[in-house]
Amino acid sequence: MRILFVAFATLSIFANSAPVEDRLAALEAAVRQLQQQVTAKDGKINSLTEQLAHYQEEEQEDHAHCEHAAHGVAEENHDYHAGHGEEQVTVSGVLNVAVGGGDEAQSVMEKLQAGAHDPRKRGFNLQQFELAVNGEVGPFEAQSYVIFREDGVELEEAFVTTEVGDLDLKLGYFFTEFGRINPGHLETWDFLDQPVVNSRLFGGEGTRGSGLRLGWHGFSLTAQNSDDQALSFRGEPGGHAHGEEEEKEEFPAGFGEEGIGGRSFHDSEVGSMDDLMYTLRWGSQLPVGKLGISTMWGRNGHASDTATWIYGLDYRVAADNGRWSWQTEIMKREYHTNAVALFDDLGTPDPSDDINIDLPAETLEDWGIYTQFLYNMTDAWGLGVRYDYASGTVDSAEGGQLFDRNLDPARGDRSRISPLLTYRPTQRTRLRLQYNLDDADFLPDGRAHGIWLGFEVTFGDHPDH
Repeated sequence: MRILFVAFATLSIFANSAPVEDRLAALEAAVRQLQQQVTAKDGKINSLTEQLAHYQEEEQEDHAHCEHAAHGVAEENHDYHAGHGEEQVTVSGVLNVAVGGGDEAQSVMEKLQAGAHDPRKRGFNLQQFELAVNGEVGPFEAQSYVIFREDGVELEEAFVTTEVGDLDLKLGYFFTEFGRINPGHLETWDFLDQPVVNSRLFGGEGTRGSGLRLGWHGFSLTAQNSDDQALSFRGEPGGHAHGEEEEKEEFPAGFGEEGIGGRSFHDSEVGSMDDLMYTLRWGSQLPVGKLGISTMWGRNGHASDTATWIYGLDYRVAADNGRWSWQTEIMKREYHTNAVALFDDLGTPDPSDDINIDLPAETLEDWGIYTQFLYNMTDAWGLGVRYDYASGTVDSAEGGQLFDRNLDPARGDRSRISPLLTYRPTQRTRLRLQYNLDDADFLPDGRAHGIWLGFEVTFGDHPDH
């Protein structure tokens, strides 16, 4: 307002008919008054600026003091991270429980629900509680996952990842990157149990091991130990008996244990690079959907010169902002075995008690497919259905004697259809109601029914995997 007043006074002077000397004197006086006002305002601005800087310094000192008091000595122990990025650690968890049952005996249900985290017993099932501890230090990200179940605790994964240019590196203990189901954890599954073919080829726990993965522009090459959770290679074999439970037979030393298809299996340690299992995968975004091709190979536990090959093709497409999706995988295993001819005279009065094993060299082929369709009616409600089919070639063996492969729960022809209803009360919880109809020759009535209700809740900022 004062500036406007001075300007108005100045115009009035010029408009007046007073002498020129008087008008110049009045103008000079107005300019001096304006300069004094500007100088006074500059002084006030400088004073306020100094006060603000003082308050900011005090606030920073208080914040540093509080942070030091909270972290104490731990802050000093982490000084070596200076210059390498801040350390960030997160802890989270996922709980999965299910209730339900089926119309078969418990021993049969365990063969139908062959996944280690599948609901498999009548009543309540603690599928798992997954505890994740993840951290970032500079260019490195470490992830670890521990699983708690009714029967114990296990390490599921523990690895570190980083990037070197266009190259992705992963080092540690982790799931093998084959297809879409095997690398994922339970909370990433759309259905309550894993597909039949995955249980057969990769085992109930999924195939994983210690190793190194290199990724580059959609390609990845992985080398891992094959003597842990690697059923199709040198991992501990599962049971393959058919019919009622029987006492375990004692085999001659040359036979070892019963492995895939009842063939002999021998425990062994990693002796060279040939004893590792290798996985090559390529994945690409197509104009419609995502396509993946996977191959695994390595020596198996049958003999020192026999190997296993697994091939897989997977495809997924989603549309309408993810409202619906279709996913399918097909995979095949070639398990090579040598001829086995053994005789063991047990010295019993009855010669029929002697062990006589004569199995030819074979390539046991097992393959399967699953295909699933999901439709989200709303953000909370969704429907789905999955179809499984698994088959193979060459008869299985038990006690060194061949029998019809279709009576082997781990290798016989089998189909399953599974409708699914999903409800998400919140973003961190999920309820799933799933019905299974199985058809297989090893079942007492040829068919089996099961129904399961599963509940899942996520705690904390759980990573995507």
